[in-house]
This record gives sequence, structure tokens and C-alpha cells, in this order.
Amino acid sequence: MRTNISEIVKQRLQIIIIFISSIALLIIIFSLFDRIGIRLNSIIFVIIINCSIPLVKNYLKQKYIKEAEKQLPIFLSDISEICKSGISITESIIQCSVRDYGKLSKNIKKLSSQLSWGIPFIESMEIFKSHSKSKNIEECIDIFIEIYNSGGDITLSIESISKYIRKLNEMEEKRKSMMYNHIITLYFICYMFLVISLLLLDFMIPIISESSVTTSMETIELSAMIPCHDTNEFPCIIFNTVGEMLGITENSYYITLMFLMSVILAFFSGLVVGEISENSITSGTKHSLIMCLSVIIVFEILIKLNLI
Repeated sequence: MRTNISEIVKQRLQIIIIFISSIALLIIIFSLFDRIGIRLNSIIFVIIINCSIPLVKNYLKQKYIKEAEKQLPIFLSDISEICKSGISITESIIQCSVRDYGKLSKNIKKLSSQLSWGIPFIESMEIFKSHSKSKNIEECIDIFIEIYNSGGDITLSIESISKYIRKLNEMEEKRKSMMYNHIITLYFICYMFLVISLLLLDFMIPIISESSVTTSMETIELSAMIPCHDTNEFPCIIFNTVGEMLGITENSYYITLMFLMSVILAFFSGLVVGEISENSITSGTKHSLIMCLSVIIVFEILIKLNLI
């Protein structure tokens, strides 16, 4: 309980520090630069940084959990083999603690130390469960505790739990391999739309840049083809603001339109990737961040090079 409270306090402190640092950075940038484009870019930069930090932490946490879940059946199998020789479950865990179980080793050594100090087995297992941060491990520990309390065959139970976890890991790996093609397809759709958007802009911009076109019948003013030409009303203010952020001074409507469409597609494609790959929309935010950043970088580079 104390561990959970301390983790919550630590997380809130980190959020407060990141928030204060972001506000301070924005105040400095706003005081140094008057251009709205620079200010908007700085806001987006701060948002991306603030989103990246929890995403990286969540990625590292999920990586730790997956590695721990892979090592748990090995640990249980080793305990089962030692128990078959007539050694108690407590002594078996203590003997196994000297072996290497990757990310799980730290928690196993803590469990071994608690058992060596005379802490009751059930209480030690509850502490081990709370430190695992994995639902699958927690479920297995709960099953193990129930069997231990009911006086069942410990060795047989440990083997059954070990096989159950192995099966879960195999099913998860099989599901990921099956979903891999779908993930690649979504990334392909996102970047294909980006390429098509850029090709359309490459075709349209030179035409729109001309002030007028004379046909056999009449002269057509091309400025009339730009919906937000010489107006700053809603929703044109959004296009004009984003255009200024990208550093576009003229004919920004169509470039901004394609840019926003590409970013929106990238964002939601990333969420779908997270849902089908890890059964979590939250996990998809890292894919959204990758896709959106790549779209923004491509547009920024092409605009700076005057290619669109």
C-alpha cells in the first residue's frame, strides 16, 4: 500500500515539474519572439515533448512486463523441479533466487530475502504480486495462493501455472505475427496518402500561383479559386494560422488543407495500430506520434526547400 502511494506521489511530482518547465519555456520563447509562427511551433514542440515522456515511460514499463512474463514460467518450472526432490516451497524459492531470470530477478531476490527473514509465505507472495505490475502474473500468484491455502498439490499446481503462462505467451506472439501485416498496411496507407497529397500540391501550386488564366472565352481570376483568399474569418483563420506556422505566406490554403488531412489520418491510423497490435488505444499513441512527426517533418523540409 505504501509503495503504491509513493509511486502515485512520485508520478504527480513528475507531472508538476514537467508542467512548470513547459510553462517557463513557453514564457521565455514568447518574450523573445513576436512571430505567431514561431510561437505556435514552440507550443507544438512542448506538447510533443510532454506526450513523449509518458509514452517512453509506458513503453519501458510494457517492455519490462513482457520480459518478466516470459521469465515467470521458467522460474516456476525451476521451483517445481526442486520441490520434487522433497524440498519445501520456501527453500525452493530461496535456492532459485541465485539464478538469473532477467527482469524478474530483482523481485525474486526480494521475495527470497523476505522469506529468509521469516515473513509469512502468503504475505511475501502478496508483496511479490504488487511489485510485478503485470495482470497475468498477478492472476497466477492469486491462483497459487488459493491452492497453497487449500492444501493442494503444490508441485502439480506450479507446473500447471507454468504451462498456462507459456500458452498465454505463445498465443500473444502468434497474435502479433498475424497482426503484423495489418500494421504494415496502415503505415503504408498513411505514407501513401502523404505522397499523393504532395503530388497534388506539386501539380496545383504552380497553377494557383498564376494570378489569372486566359482561355478562348474569358479570363479566369485564379485567386477566386482559393476559399480563404484575403479573409480571416472562421474556419479560414485556422488555415491561415497553420500556414503561418509552416512558414507559408501565400496560397497557404491548399497546402494547409493537405497538411491537416495528413496529420489527422496519421493520428487515427496510429490509434488503430495500437488497438490491433496491443489491444490498447493508449498504446497506439506512440504510433500516432511517429506518424504525425514524420508528416510534419516532411512538410517542413519541403516547404523550407521551396519544393511545394
